Amino acid sequence: MKGSNASTATQNYAFVGKPNNGIIELTVGANNDHLVGNPYPSSIDADKFIDDNGLSLGTASITGTLYFWDHYGGDTHNSGDYQAGYATYSKAGGVKTSSNPVNLEPTQYIPVGQAFFVVGDADGGQIQFNNSQRVFAKESSGNSIFMGPNNSENLESKTTNNPGDDLRPKFRIGFDAPKIDHRQVLLTIDENTTDAVDWGYDGEMYEDFDDDMYWVLNDKKYVIQATNEFGFDKEIPIGIQTKEGGLISIKVDELENVEVYTSLYIKDNLTGEIHDITNQAFEINLEAGEYQNRFLLVFQQLLNTTEEETLLNGVRIYMNNSISELQLNSPLDTEILNVSLFNNLGQEVKTWRINSDKLFFSLPILTASGVYIVNVETTTEKVSKKIIIN
Repeated sequence: MKGSNASTATQNYAFVGKPNNGIIELTVGANNDHLVGNPYPSSIDADKFIDDNGLSLGTASITGTLYFWDHYGGDTHNSGDYQAGYATYSKAGGVKTSSNPVNLEPTQYIPVGQAFFVVGDADGGQIQFNNSQRVFAKESSGNSIFMGPNNSENLESKTTNNPGDDLRPKFRIGFDAPKIDHRQVLLTIDENTTDAVDWGYDGEMYEDFDDDMYWVLNDKKYVIQATNEFGFDKEIPIGIQTKEGGLISIKVDELENVEVYTSLYIKDNLTGEIHDITNQAFEINLEAGEYQNRFLLVFQQLLNTTEEETLLNGVRIYMNNSISELQLNSPLDTEILNVSLFNNLGQEVKTWRINSDKLFFSLPILTASGVYIVNVETTTEKVSKKIIIN
């Protein structure tokens, strides 16, 4: 609430009346944003609220994602100068607003008095609150976070979230660019989801900026994505937009409930290069535009036995033993024609005829461990490289 000419920086308000109980219903129009709030004198379970208004057993009235306004800094009333934005929550988890300061991340339990936006689906309908959604969750526990004004007195305690029983692997990827403070997107591994759009789990972007990053699903922009498996051959498209161009940066913000040896990489489809973003940012200068097919998030483990060599003609060869693939990357002016694999007796084990102008190739190799020779024929010359397969 805005103040009423109080002489102090903060002002208390008294809520007078009988506490709400039982079923409460509201109507939301098709494709409309609707500001609602927890109507009870207790926290409510956001996952249960989403299910109760869901497609199968619920009211089938909303898109399945909740949006929380977080005014994390500044004291201006000029909207163009606000340090604020919308945090997002789905059954896959929560992500913070796009911001540079440390701010708040919505959790499963929505505290007393907390407002949030829902979006009506294609035909809208009734939104229902009911007593089965009510839970006992103190804000002090970290399981129930009030998304309110940021100040030095409450920030530290509120941002120490308690994940409770949520042991799902989560990957938080951060993005920085000239026209945005900091965007974080969330990828959650959940056996109940798929690679397609999963209602209630995948969360669409509520607002985007001149420079921004997002997951690409059905040609729409998402800040939360869930999928059902963790595979080293998994490639997940990342969309990037930049209005004026410039230096962009992508890095892992946080990994939750994953093995310590896990690494994440950005694959550039244009150059064929793969960049480790686990502990170091991938940076690249981009021209103005939108990039939805160029960059991919790739899962791999730390490599202990990767053979890498830069050949005279610029072709790079990797034996990626973690996923049993021979990876080749050629420069723009060189085309790979044939690749052959020979054992230490000189016997040909496998050959590949390449009929493509792609810069990057990944060739599966299923053979016994040992020392092998890779022969590569390009448009400029023939080269050989010794590799170790294990």
